[in-house]
Amino acid sequence: MTKGSRVDSVPDRPNEAKYRGVILGAALGDALGWPHENRARNASGAPRGALVFQSWVKRSGGRFQPHEEMIPAGTYSDDTQLVIAVARSRLQQRRWWDYFSRVELPLWTIYEKGGGGATIRAAKSWLKGVAPWRGPATDVEKYFNAGGNGAAMRIAPHVLVSVDQPFDVAAKSIVVDSVITHGHPQGIVGALSYGYALWIALRNNSTLEYGQLIRDVLGNRSYWSNFPDVSDVWPDWYQIASEHDFESNWSLAVDAQTRQLEIGLNGLDAGALSVEQETLEAIGCFDKKILGAGTVAASASIYLASRYAAGPMEGVATGAFSKGADTDTLASMTGALAGAISGLDWLGSLVRSVQDYEFLSNLSADLQRVLPEDRPFDPVDSRYIGEFYRYLDGNGAVPIPPGLPKKAHAADMVRSKSDNLRARSWVLDGPGDQTLVIKKLDRPRTQNRQREDQDAFEFDESQQSQRTAEFAGVGLFAANIERSTAFYRDLLRLPVVRETPKLIQLGTHLVLRQSDGRVVAGTGTIVYIQVLDIRACVREFDRWKLDVPEIEQNGSRLSFLCRDPDGRTVEVFQR
Repeated sequence: MTKGSRVDSVPDRPNEAKYRGVILGAALGDALGWPHENRARNASGAPRGALVFQSWVKRSGGRFQPHEEMIPAGTYSDDTQLVIAVARSRLQQRRWWDYFSRVELPLWTIYEKGGGGATIRAAKSWLKGVAPWRGPATDVEKYFNAGGNGAAMRIAPHVLVSVDQPFDVAAKSIVVDSVITHGHPQGIVGALSYGYALWIALRNNSTLEYGQLIRDVLGNRSYWSNFPDVSDVWPDWYQIASEHDFESNWSLAVDAQTRQLEIGLNGLDAGALSVEQETLEAIGCFDKKILGAGTVAASASIYLASRYAAGPMEGVATGAFSKGADTDTLASMTGALAGAISGLDWLGSLVRSVQDYEFLSNLSADLQRVLPEDRPFDPVDSRYIGEFYRYLDGNGAVPIPPGLPKKAHAADMVRSKSDNLRARSWVLDGPGDQTLVIKKLDRPRTQNRQREDQDAFEFDESQQSQRTAEFAGVGLFAANIERSTAFYRDLLRLPVVRETPKLIQLGTHLVLRQSDGRVVAGTGTIVYIQVLDIRACVREFDRWKLDVPEIEQNGSRLSFLCRDPDGRTVEVFQR
């Protein structure tokens, strides 16, 4: 494809499956890859390579605020959180950049999961009401050195909203958004080239040939390599950027992006399976100095989406399990591209286990018909954040921005690792809403209170690596799953951590299932046990002279059913 050919034609608007595929593909890749990101500091020793979601424990806080967070299976990270925040901004305001920078991004600071340093710094600057390019000199310098993938990871909604218009419309939105957090061309060029790949894939109504996507991006460099005029939105931005070698750095970033894409294309032309990791390495995915760059994430995701256009899940899995890479972002961006290419079917049943599946599906549908409400809004500032925490503590009320969950309840999702640190957490959720987990770390008022909090959320690190099996939960059949959910969630205050059309998971160990009539509600309890080696477990049945169960396989998940001495059903599984 070359400039002036079909790239300029007006296509049919992509079908709903592509909109859902982009948003859900991004979330699935994010949730699959996040536990394996080096920065995530996964303390659970969870296995790599299985196409299932797994719960895990995230270590955070460094020396001064050491704590651990429980991450339920299927949870997405900052990548999807920011995609949602951008999408919500597009739906709320025609001047969406004001809403994103003054409401969504500042509020994100209290519920972010795994956010990158540049994005968090910028968000905190906006929280103070200061654009990051207008702050103290040292902060401004950091901002113009920020070329990470935090901009590229979130720009898909801009492409979805303007996919039936020339790319320069989406390109301007991408840059207006990118500079809210990132001032270095490496981050902005990466966002533009990735956005162009999304735009091309969404507009394509025929089967993409092997390698076609990456060839189209390279062949139409002029579409994504120019910096659009954003002076009507950010009047002083370019002038300030010019004082930080922006023009020369822009040329270097475009050249780097081109070179990395060419490496990907050469890897495709080589064809051998053995060159895949070599290609990702040559692009820079495992180089600690540049692996987080926007250009690297764009090139690698375009390469994987091109290579696996006929089998998208394999491409997403490759990104998610590429040890040493920025796995959540790589898998998320690859997943969004796969959705733009192939729609929804490739996601299979696994996607229904992604956090907030219903909410994400509805959000993608809303992006097909954006009619901003343009209601007046108040910026989120430090005072608002203080009021929000007081609201979570049960003191007073606070207005919650549109599109965010309105119900809040305390939850034991965080554990302090220091006697001098108190960790508390809350869940905001609701039927069909996004799920937010908010934590607060502070000094305990009394030592006794701290010890009480510690006992509420137990981990036994010393035994984690020695266990060959662990209790995974109890499943209860309910006559009316909505009524039962209300009992455990609203009356007993268990947090809903996962919701699918067939089941509700509350807390870490309770699963409610709707009875289909074959099982009498109130009976039919199922105990779930996860083992490391299911075949070794089956051999034990033979050694104990018990009926040997038959192992069943569903995808990569192995399981069997048996009964305990009291007749309760036990499902044993390995994943």
